[in-house]
Amino acid sequence: MVRIQSETWALVADGAKARVFKLGAKMGEIEEIERLHSAEAGMPSRELVSDAGSRVRHAAGFPGSHTKQAKSDAHDMAAKKFAVSLMQRMEKAAGRNDFRQLVVVADPHTLGYFRQNMPKKVAARVSRELNADLTWMPAERIDRRIRASFELR
Repeated sequence: MVRIQSETWALVADGAKARVFKLGAKMGEIEEIERLHSAEAGMPSRELVSDAGSRVRHAAGFPGSHTKQAKSDAHDMAAKKFAVSLMQRMEKAAGRNDFRQLVVVADPHTLGYFRQNMPKKVAARVSRELNADLTWMPAERIDRRIRASFELR
C-alpha cells in the first residue's frame, strides 16, 4: 500500500480553476498553498476566437453564406491551455524538489489533458490520480477523499 509521504502535494483542478494543497502525514493535515484561475475561462466564446471565420464554397464554386465551424470549441482550447500551464508549474516545482509525491485530482477532460502534457519529471512523482471534480469542495473533504483512495489500494 502506498502511503502519503511528507512533501506530498495534491493538484485539484478542472478546466478553469486549480487548487494546490500540501498534505501532511495525518488526516486533517492539509494546507492550500495556491489557487489559480484561467483568465480565459469566464470569457464569452466570441472573445476567444477571431472575428472572421473561414468562408466555405459550395460545390459549384460559389461563395457560401455561412462560416466553417472550428473543430474544437474555444473554451475547450482554453481548458487545454490552462492544463498545459499547470503542468509547467508542476514541472518547475518538481525541479525545485518542492514535492516528492503528487496526487492529481481532476475531471475526465482535464485529467486527459494532464496525461497528454505531463512532463516525465512530474509523472515520476504521481502516486495517485483521481477522476473527479473536487475543486468546489472544502479542503477537509478533499483531504478525506484523497486519503480514502490510498486506503482502497
